[in-house]
Amino acid sequence: MVAPGKRHTWYPFTPGRRTVREEIVKYIARTFFVDAWARAEEEEAELDPNYELPWGPGADLMTLAPETPRDARRAAEEFALEMEEANNRPLERMYERVAEIVGEAPEDTPWLEEKFAFLTAMEALGHGVGWTDDYPAHGFAIPSTEYSI
Repeated sequence: MVAPGKRHTWYPFTPGRRTVREEIVKYIARTFFVDAWARAEEEEAELDPNYELPWGPGADLMTLAPETPRDARRAAEEFALEMEEANNRPLERMYERVAEIVGEAPEDTPWLEEKFAFLTAMEALGHGVGWTDDYPAHGFAIPSTEYSI
């Protein structure tokens, strides 16, 4: 638990692990790609009555989808830069604020990077779910964006 008024400015080093920013951008890229991939698959199924979607009820699309392509990573990096510019702070500092809002120490919540990235990306893409829905007091500007394959 993060003590009131305490800010975490470090993260434990894990050999082979990306930085917090790299992890968040990786998850944003994955969200962008999986969203676009799922839409493309659904459009194919609408056009071809013999086409079967590669997933069934309850499937985890984030693990089922093909590998995230480089263009999704580039789009996520561009989005991260836009978000940093819009908020006048680096993504790592926004993540520290996220941990404070959630009430957890960043080093104790590796799942939080993925949740923050996923909900921020979904909000940026204009979906009905987003970081603001779960944490309306976050105060971040989340730029709108588009991604397609």
